Amino acid sequence: MRSHAVLVSLAVVTLLAGRTAFAGASVDQEPMGTLDGVVKDSSGAVVAQATVTLRSASGDLARKATTDNHGIFHFDRLPPGPYAVTALRGGFAAETIEVRIAPASSARAEITLRPAGVAEEVTVSFTGAQSWRRSRRRRWPISTATWWASRVRAALASI
Repeated sequence: MRSHAVLVSLAVVTLLAGRTAFAGASVDQEPMGTLDGVVKDSSGAVVAQATVTLRSASGDLARKATTDNHGIFHFDRLPPGPYAVTALRGGFAAETIEVRIAPASSARAEITLRPAGVAEEVTVSFTGAQSWRRSRRRRWPISTATWWASRVRAALASI
């Protein structure tokens, strides 16, 4: 009987010690933070469907999100520390900002995307038959490529 009481007491002490150790471990962890932000273009309009990448300065944490129709993104459960946040959307140059997440707080970020430069160049060349263009004064030969090039230039000028 006495050994039974000792075993029960030992079990209770073990459970309490384990519970205290577990509670101590959770107290030692820093509370997590969050990051809320918006992606806009250089005119101030929101950018929907932009890809936002968050990377910790140590490189051990990386997450991705996509902005909603209001340009808003959100990351939660972030350990405190510095992060690099990069936004990217077709037609815009990628933009990276630095943010610091404080324990148990919410940081805010605004990322402004600038239009991308010319990514590619198109060169049109053509060798083809000549056609005749009529003028009030005379007719002169002009190549089909020259005629199409003038049409493309006119179309681009109207954009």
